[in-house]
Amino acid sequence: MLCETQKFHPRRFGPALAYMIINEVMEAGKARGLERVEMSWILDHNHGVRNIIESVGGLITKRYRMYEKEL
Repeated sequence: MLCETQKFHPRRFGPALAYMIINEVMEAGKARGLERVEMSWILDHNHGVRNIIESVGGLITKRYRMYEKEL
């Protein structure tokens, strides 16, 4: 079963929706006096979301890697 938002992934509306949500959260935080927010646990290969975050001024400050090994 698809997540409710997954139906927007292959369409142009998907990235626009993600951008609008991130931008609104940032603007609401600024209005309440927040100077910084953390948008973490974005996978390194998730270029779409990373591009959105970087387009609103986000910087990469940490990098996490996930590895897999069969036991």
